[in-house]
Amino acid sequence: MTKLPATRGDVYAIVVSAYEDEYKDLAEAWRALETKAQGAAAIGGVFLAAGATLSKTLLTGVPRWAAVTFAASFALLIAAIGFAVRALRVTITARRPEGAEIARLAGPALKAPEQALADAGARLLNDQLDSWKATDSELATAVKKKATAVETAQTLLFWAALIFATFAAVTILHSSFAS
Repeated sequence: MTKLPATRGDVYAIVVSAYEDEYKDLAEAWRALETKAQGAAAIGGVFLAAGATLSKTLLTGVPRWAAVTFAASFALLIAAIGFAVRALRVTITARRPEGAEIARLAGPALKAPEQALADAGARLLNDQLDSWKATDSELATAVKKKATAVETAQTLLFWAALIFATFAAVTILHSSFAS
């Protein structure tokens, strides 16, 4: 059975611990999004390079609409790579409370007389709580922006691949029937 908090300091400690856990989860999500953004940029680049290499061959003798479709898939690939790079750009966010900050916040508690230590400790935890709130809030906002950019890149990649595959299939069928 979980022990109930006996003091205000115990309650603050529980909340600070929850913010620490949230920060760890947000940092893990950040790293996962970085990996996905790198993958989206790489996939977009491979498709772009393949399309550029094959463009002269694929565009020979195709109707105008097919060339426009091919160009649209290229535009989507470029946009996807742009969103992936946007997700990868360096973003400065608040760092979790570090030792020097905690030591500064702990100053009054360390100087408090023994009989006032419980209150001073509770104030310290409250100050830590405020610091964690700001840090987690800022990181959560940055993670959300990064996730939106990655999701957009992935969606654009999907549509570019679908359009390119359709173009390729129609081009192959067209050349098969033309022969």
